[in-house]
Amino acid sequence: MKKFLNALAVLCCLVAPSCRLLDPDNPIYKQTSFTIHTGSIYDDLGIQLEMAQCLLEGSHSVLVSALVYDQNGQLVDRQDQETAILKPLGITFKGLEEGTYTLLVWQAGLVKASDNNWTLSGEDQLSTLTATAPGYPMSFAEAAGCAWVNFSVHGHPSLGTIRPKAIGSVVELKVDNLTEDKGFSYVVLTGNSGQAPLGLRLDPSLDSTPDRWFYEENPNLEVLYCDLISSKGSDKFFTLSDGENIQLYLWGPKEEGDWQYFYDVLPRQIHPGQSYICYLDMDRLTWQPPFFGDYWSFGNWIIQRMAGLLVAQPLLKWGCDVEEVEAYMRGKQWYMQMEKNLGYWDAYGGWHLWYYVAPKLTEQYLFETEDGKNLQFAMTICWEKALSYEQFVKSLTVQGYRLVAKSVLHPIELDFFDKYLSADGKTEAYLAADNDGYTYLIYQPAGVEYYYD
Repeated sequence: MKKFLNALAVLCCLVAPSCRLLDPDNPIYKQTSFTIHTGSIYDDLGIQLEMAQCLLEGSHSVLVSALVYDQNGQLVDRQDQETAILKPLGITFKGLEEGTYTLLVWQAGLVKASDNNWTLSGEDQLSTLTATAPGYPMSFAEAAGCAWVNFSVHGHPSLGTIRPKAIGSVVELKVDNLTEDKGFSYVVLTGNSGQAPLGLRLDPSLDSTPDRWFYEENPNLEVLYCDLISSKGSDKFFTLSDGENIQLYLWGPKEEGDWQYFYDVLPRQIHPGQSYICYLDMDRLTWQPPFFGDYWSFGNWIIQRMAGLLVAQPLLKWGCDVEEVEAYMRGKQWYMQMEKNLGYWDAYGGWHLWYYVAPKLTEQYLFETEDGKNLQFAMTICWEKALSYEQFVKSLTVQGYRLVAKSVLHPIELDFFDKYLSADGKTEAYLAADNDGYTYLIYQPAGVEYYYD
């Protein structure tokens, strides 16, 4: 009998925990777990290795905040974890009542030695939750992102996965040949405060809307995105700028304290989750403008430059209208229109439109009519002696042009040019340099004779 009672006691001990586990009031049945992939932001921005190096060196850490809101938008739970390793983080929320919730995950890179880092405010209500940036300039290691998901608690455990997305983009400023003889110790890239948000509202209902961002009260202040010292060559920064027409400016301080303006980068698209490059060659300032765009486009662009193609590549669509030329110019990395309206050019008996594609390099177009119909000529004029006649020859050769005659008298210019013919035989190019070392390149339809008084 005693052995029977002992066996019964052991059986009760084994069964009782199982009974408790089956109890729907047990907190374990009301827990929800999530895995947060902390590396996803840096994967999207293409800075995985750089960020890992910053964390390894101990200069930065990554803060992950997970905030749970009920159906009324009230904060009911929060967990914060700081890490120096880009690995998935597990978080678990226990004891939530049955119902539907919103989990918002915020992630930001922190500078350990600084008191000025990303901050969250208004956490008690989802509608007032706001993230404020530490201010510009921000290094790539201060990149931040967020994600949100709705989930339900129904009396049984559940699992989920979160991949935060970057709320901004990373831009690399790369400058070649920034040497002492240029007279500049560094180059800066600036923008307008009206296009550089100070932070964002994290309420999911504002996602992908302009109301998501907040800015300086004065939209006309200058914002410093990046300052690049000559010894470094390139640097990457994080920006919240988001739009189709983001304006950027490149400057350099002279040794005597004055500032020299290099270029304004034509309005460019910048969108969160992307990586871009702004490239400038100090040896080519006057005849090659900076590049701004994604790395794929930059790869194609730099290959063309290395092959010898000049940035002056006029549209040679004979017979087209001025609207097509204007659309073509808008696709350039940089240009400046010298004339608002077409002007009459006596020598050619046509109507002329003039663009700078670099400070000392032009593309010019001549049309038959005042309203810009029937493109008849295109030309490039270079006032930079550093851009040699031989470089123009190389550019023509790369495009498939071949020399067909030396020292041909051009019927309109009444001067001697070397004559080239395009690979398809549709375009003639006339190339010459004057005694001052300036270069002139005229394009016209092949086989068409033009004579004007």
